[in-house]
This record gives sequence, C-alpha cells and structure tokens, in this order.
Amino acid sequence: MAADLTPAEAAELDAGRVDAVVLAYGSRTAHATILLRALGIPTVVGAGPAVLRIADGTLVAVDGTRVR
Repeated sequence: MAADLTPAEAAELDAGRVDAVVLAYGSRTAHATILLRALGIPTVVGAGPAVLRIADGTLVAVDGTRVR
C-alpha cells in the first residue's frame, strides 16, 4: 500500500515477491499502473487515503484483475 508510485518505483518491483499493489491515489492510465500491469502485478488505484491507515502486517484481499 502506498499513496502513489513513480514509474521508476513500479519498474523496480519484483513480481515474484509482490502479490499486489494498492494505491490511495493514481489512475488506471498512469505510467506506473501500466508498468505494474505489464509486470503482471494486480493493482488497485484510487482506493482513497483510508488505505494508508491500514496497519502493517494486516492481511488484505485484493482483486486487481478487473477494470472498471
């Protein structure tokens, strides 16, 4: 979970170690989101600032496979 990612940050993520990404802001057409999709990492964008208050270690279910 993060507020947003730059394209460089997204490109550095290891798809073998990252199950999913949830961003409080951003859009589905942002460069970072496009890179995450190309890496095969399910991503939810625009989830809102409340996701930033979720405690570290909290199990979160993410469905980042559908486009709305």
